[in-house]
Amino acid sequence: MPSPYASMAGPSPRVNSKSCTVTDTPYALATDGATLYWSSRYPGAVGSVPIPAGGTPTALAAGGGDSLSVAVDQTNVYWADAEGIHRLPKLGGCPAQIINSEVVQRVAADGVNVYWTNSSGQVMKLAL
Repeated sequence: MPSPYASMAGPSPRVNSKSCTVTDTPYALATDGATLYWSSRYPGAVGSVPIPAGGTPTALAAGGGDSLSVAVDQTNVYWADAEGIHRLPKLGGCPAQIINSEVVQRVAADGVNVYWTNSSGQVMKLAL
């Protein structure tokens, strides 16, 4: 079975497009040690695949548009897109928007807070 992970081909990384069909072009990556999560910009989507065994990529959310960043903590996956920051339980469920209309550049989470940078270069924090 071919690996679902990016492989090096020439001077820059290339994605195995046959195994990353859930989201067109992975843009940002995060891992919890057991699963690799990614966001894609066009179309905006979030996906996952177990590591190290690989397997079939899973679509977690789609349609948000321009997903720039992804983060993970013990229980949730977070991503930033043009609409703000969203949270989805790792065990499944419905995505919830937790930050609305903020111009988010990057997102991080530690299980206690979610952090992000905005277009002004400020680091913001929200208690979970």
